[in-house]
Amino acid sequence: MRRAGRDAYMHVGVNALGLDLARPNLNSQFLQRVLPLVEELQPGVSYTVFTSPGGRRLSGRYPVREILGCSTPGDGGYLVPPRGLEIALREAGVDLLFGPAAWAPGRSSVPQVLLAAALDGWHESVSAFRVRDASRRKALTRRLRNAAAIVAPSEHLRRRLIEGLSIGMDRVTVAPPGLEGAASANPLVDPPYIVAAAGRGGAQIWDVILEASRKIQGAFPHGLVALGAPEDPTPESVEPGVLWIEALPAAHRIALYQHCAACVCAAPDDGAGLDVAEALRAGAPVAAAQGGANSEAGGDAPVYFEPGSPQGLAAALRRLLGEDAAARSRRVQLGQQAVARFDWRECASRTLSAFQRVFR
Repeated sequence: MRRAGRDAYMHVGVNALGLDLARPNLNSQFLQRVLPLVEELQPGVSYTVFTSPGGRRLSGRYPVREILGCSTPGDGGYLVPPRGLEIALREAGVDLLFGPAAWAPGRSSVPQVLLAAALDGWHESVSAFRVRDASRRKALTRRLRNAAAIVAPSEHLRRRLIEGLSIGMDRVTVAPPGLEGAASANPLVDPPYIVAAAGRGGAQIWDVILEASRKIQGAFPHGLVALGAPEDPTPESVEPGVLWIEALPAAHRIALYQHCAACVCAAPDDGAGLDVAEALRAGAPVAAAQGGANSEAGGDAPVYFEPGSPQGLAAALRRLLGEDAAARSRRVQLGQQAVARFDWRECASRTLSAFQRVFR
């Protein structure tokens, strides 16, 4: 394979055409945190970043090539990279192209290592992608199948790729992402309160959370902090005692977890179990929807409930809120042990191993 430059060990192209640092998700966090750590782990790795004109930069330390005819993704988060990207890849002499699957070109003259994260829930049902446009669904499937290697954030998603898309086991590397930040001093809300996160689950999941909260309010009086407000909240969801917060910096979010009576992670699966992992690391007792990467991330620490069941969620919350101090302490310790593997440096090491298998 072509070597880029006399002293370069590996020249990696970074596909940042869809990067939107103003609306961070796992894709942008992954690129920002993993790229410099890969450099530390393997001296001689170099990058060229391919981005849209005027796009916010990943880092000032990497050479940038702006690609005309491309904007950040809109509906559904998927885009078709312009033909200029292929020309720029050849001119830059990269050995491989790394970036999110949602932004990948359908074909490339260089092997692609794709990050299978933030794919809008398609992995929850391989036969029924939750993407609006059928052509995008097919394009994403084709990109994943054609990739030289795939980096997946969980073993659960790796199994989905292998079983649902018939991708070879040796092509998928599991690299759980790290967890962000330390807590601020102020949790912003007076206890007692329950924190609820529904990810991209939509208004139906919020309805489940609100109904379960009402069911236990008499026995366990509490406020409810709803992280990630629904796009179209119903009039019934705007009620006293509910604080809707669309987004929070990681430090404030972690502070909320640290001081809450319980945390609800009601989305069936985000592909990585990050809501569950972040809450457990902060020391929150967690009630989580059963299945997917949630169970993988949390192990035995959360109390699980049937997704979509307000009765099940209410029962899980009663169990958590009824525990004494010693039982709560044991649960917190178990949770922090479960999520110790969510480490950015280990994630970078596993990502580097995927690069090396393609590069050799």
